[in-house]
Amino acid sequence: MKEILKFIKAYKTVSILAVVSLCYVIYCNGNNYSNVFEKISYSIIAATIFYIFTEYVPFRRKEKTMRKLIDAQLDKLYNDIDNCKKRIISPYSFKPKTYKDSNEYADDFDNVNLEEKGFIDSSQTRKLYLESYKIQIVNTITNILNFNLYLSNKEVNNLTDILNSPFIAHPICPKNYDLKEEELVSYPNNQRETGKSIYEAHELINEILKKNRHTGMQNN
Repeated sequence: MKEILKFIKAYKTVSILAVVSLCYVIYCNGNNYSNVFEKISYSIIAATIFYIFTEYVPFRRKEKTMRKLIDAQLDKLYNDIDNCKKRIISPYSFKPKTYKDSNEYADDFDNVNLEEKGFIDSSQTRKLYLESYKIQIVNTITNILNFNLYLSNKEVNNLTDILNSPFIAHPICPKNYDLKEEELVSYPNNQRETGKSIYEAHELINEILKKNRHTGMQNN
């Protein structure tokens, strides 16, 4: 019954036609109505029942299995982007700073030396750390989008926006802190843009997870 109700909600026009046809067969059968309408009504009812049990219900069952895989990948994606957002500025803090918007975050990100060694280990820099996560993020999003039949429009749009974001789509060009302060201003870099993009990517994946949790509670 639950699957039937979901079908009615998803296919309102078809459901209305099926209900009207059923009413016609029940209440108008035997009256002086055209046999053509009666045959059409039976055809609509039969086609609807056939579609529900041969296409819709099997798809919904498979969707439940695929959603478990997708949700696991979405959780991984969130953790990867969350690490990029929090650990670059506060790598060892148990209570990272809370930011009101992407501009405030970008201001702090812009003041971090991404090329300084000693981040995580002696040879690691923040730039290398971000670039390693970029590869993972691209691979995870690509894997998720391969299941586009089981994704909502919101998921597809947000994931595509993350793929096309400056953080993912463009090389990271940090500030050069070897330069003098007056030279640093004119040195070409996209560090602030990268930081802002990381924050916005975090918001996009967070929107997906919040919406999915809300939808999951409604379906239970």
